[in-house]
Amino acid sequence: TGGPGSLSGAEPDFSEDPWRAKLVVSVLTVLQFIFFAFLISFVENSVNEKLQEFKNGRTAVVESGHEVVLGWNSRLPRVLRQVAIAGSSNRERVRVVILAPRAKEVMDSQIQEFISRGEFKDVTVICRTGDPASSHDQKMVAIDKAAKVVILSESDDSVPSMVADNLSF
Repeated sequence: TGGPGSLSGAEPDFSEDPWRAKLVVSVLTVLQFIFFAFLISFVENSVNEKLQEFKNGRTAVVESGHEVVLGWNSRLPRVLRQVAIAGSSNRERVRVVILAPRAKEVMDSQIQEFISRGEFKDVTVICRTGDPASSHDQKMVAIDKAAKVVILSESDDSVPSMVADNLSF
């Protein structure tokens, strides 16, 4: 049974030993700091992982009605130019997602070069790094919700130019 003021009798009685109470409170305070530090560290690591995925072009694209370009070669500016022309006739901004086995930073800088020439003013380009033949990577670019899919070969010589320029599904 507990003494006066005791609710359940399970509370420790520190009235005779105040140093013991101070020690318990101090240990609990340190444990709370450690727990909070682990929690902050976990959140920081999770945020950094997501930012790294985004930087590397490995996050899912949330689009529908967009155009997907699988692969990358020297014909890409020509394909983007045709997409821009088609989009300007519809008077709407065209969204193109490119999936290629290249670094996202490299793709973004080359796309910026194309855009700086003023050729693709009504085209929004999103680049993702991955294998165009991988179904997992194709899901990442929402290929099932795309309006069109264009497949570019890795080398410019593998498909005759007239055929390659007209491959669109």
